[in-house]
Amino acid sequence: MTMSIESDIFSKSVPMTGKLEAYGFTTQGNDLVIRKELMDGEFEAIIRVDEEGGITGTVMDLLNEEEYFPMRIMNSVNSYASQVRSAYEELLTEIRRECCLILPFVSEQANRITAAIAGKYGDAPEFPWDDEVNSSSGVFRDPGSRKWYGLIMRIDRVKLEGKKEEKTRKKAKNAETEPVEYVDVMNLKIHEEDGEQLRKEAGIYPAWHMNHRTWISVVLDDTLSDERIMELVEVSYRFAHKGSARRPGDCREWLIPANPKYYDVVTDFDANSVSDWKQGKGIEVGDIAYLYVGQPYSGILYRMKVLKTHIPYKYEGEINVPELMDVQILNRYEKTVFDREILRKFGVNTVRGPRFMPKELSDYIKERSAGSEV
Repeated sequence: MTMSIESDIFSKSVPMTGKLEAYGFTTQGNDLVIRKELMDGEFEAIIRVDEEGGITGTVMDLLNEEEYFPMRIMNSVNSYASQVRSAYEELLTEIRRECCLILPFVSEQANRITAAIAGKYGDAPEFPWDDEVNSSSGVFRDPGSRKWYGLIMRIDRVKLEGKKEEKTRKKAKNAETEPVEYVDVMNLKIHEEDGEQLRKEAGIYPAWHMNHRTWISVVLDDTLSDERIMELVEVSYRFAHKGSARRPGDCREWLIPANPKYYDVVTDFDANSVSDWKQGKGIEVGDIAYLYVGQPYSGILYRMKVLKTHIPYKYEGEINVPELMDVQILNRYEKTVFDREILRKFGVNTVRGPRFMPKELSDYIKERSAGSEV
């Protein structure tokens, strides 16, 4: 669509009724309206906010009692019209600053995905090319590795369709007046072997300005559901997060220790089906963890599924806990069933930190605990 002065300035804004009224807007029918003088009273700006939050404006030439259209011509050679436009833009910018909630991106889906990423990973977009208010491009990166796993940009939709379509439009008659449709897109990293199949999905294209083999562009216009996009975000996130590029659904089994001296894990895990535990290095969502509880139990007491990882936390004492993970208790075992003697038979002499679970030990436990799921 063609951008107007108003839609350009308020493109990432939600007007707040209370703040508009405090600023001086008054009710006219279903709209909120304000009138402001410009250029020492030679012009009057009339700003209108409808009940859906749409913002329109008119600049009246008070001497001629008619709308002043010259100021809407971009790059006008009329210096006076440019002055009027600047004064009007300054007023609109002030209203945006004082009366609106500023959103990071234009499209509703881009902002919903931003909120979902913040909720799942705790990451907010960074704007390396400008500030949040003025930039249309935001980067999501892993705070540990500093690698990107997402880039939201606002571009001309035709650029996604390929050079042929773009060239055709440029040659079209009166192409300079043809409306440009801008859309928010998100670049995400993928497994190269998945690229061909992914690009067959509606709303997914070869990545704009990035490697087509290992990145895709997803249009954030509700062609794809938020859930589907977050599945793709998860894949990309795994490439950036501490070097883990495992696919969603890939599962590793771990053996991790618990010391009752520091925390009464037995009381907690026996009373709850879902709890949290210290984040183990390398452990990701979907993994299975067997919990070895030290003296006086000295055995594997729980089998758990990891639901969420890298939850920020701060505990400093005899041990430091900077992150947690949410776990679901799948099995509870009697303390004498899988004790240290059993572990030694499978080559496990100590459990001082997270380690991979020997497959033979895992199979042994599953065979002897079939049907004991909780």
